[in-house]
Amino acid sequence: MKIKKPKVAETVSNKGKRKVSKKKMFESVVVTPEFMGEFYSYSRHSKTSGLANILNDRNLKLRTPQITARQINSWDSYELIEVDRDGKEWRKYSFLDAVWLNIVFELRKLGYTVQQLKLLKQSLQVGSKIIGTPMPFLEFCIYKAFMHNEEQVLLAFEDGSGIPINEVSYLNNIYHHTLENHNYIKLNKVIEHIFETNKNSLNENKALNFIRNNKFEKVSISFKSNEMEMITGTERINTNKYIGDVIKEYQHQTLEIKKNDGKLTNITRTVRKKIKDIEL
Repeated sequence: MKIKKPKVAETVSNKGKRKVSKKKMFESVVVTPEFMGEFYSYSRHSKTSGLANILNDRNLKLRTPQITARQINSWDSYELIEVDRDGKEWRKYSFLDAVWLNIVFELRKLGYTVQQLKLLKQSLQVGSKIIGTPMPFLEFCIYKAFMHNEEQVLLAFEDGSGIPINEVSYLNNIYHHTLENHNYIKLNKVIEHIFETNKNSLNENKALNFIRNNKFEKVSISFKSNEMEMITGTERINTNKYIGDVIKEYQHQTLEIKKNDGKLTNITRTVRKKIKDIEL
């Protein structure tokens, strides 16, 4: 299944100034129906997703040992980043901003021009107005890396277009020789690097670590006075286990058990924890 094509840029010919559609290279990337189905499901609930709130909340004073303030100011002047200062204060970033900054840094090392990076940014913003978050596909792949520990990559093409996908789809495209020349960045590595170099946003790191160390299908976060207070995660449990074993194993959690015609069909556990009680 191909990704739904965004409206592509149009160029003007020198002769008759006729508008000609220009196909972007990422449009040749093929992803699985499962990937797209999960993306659409995630997007429908992204506005109420606890993880989406964390990823887009600009509350992080980012430490970037490999990226200088001069580079950041330059990228800001070219509108590659859109993170304002509050007076003379430090810029405050979201986790998604931090991922994007590292992507810009890596691609600049590979020789990508400012114009190419601007076009890549536009590619990653496809669907943002509909879904309500800045970079929906990138956010979704970060979500998959966190929630399911799946390997995710960002493909960047020479025309400036790009797309983040899971590694399974990427390898499938390689196998079938469908990809144009490209560079790719392992998003999981970028995420790990951000965690290693940023310890100053305590509540965000606590929440993200709690999510990463569990296999939740759904996460929500409650706030009090604009501060994260409680995190709630829900996951399904293998129904092949005996009820007694399930109760013993998860005796401190909330369990919902469903049966149909006397047969166990679904077990769901809900974990609630105060942010202050989560250990890093």
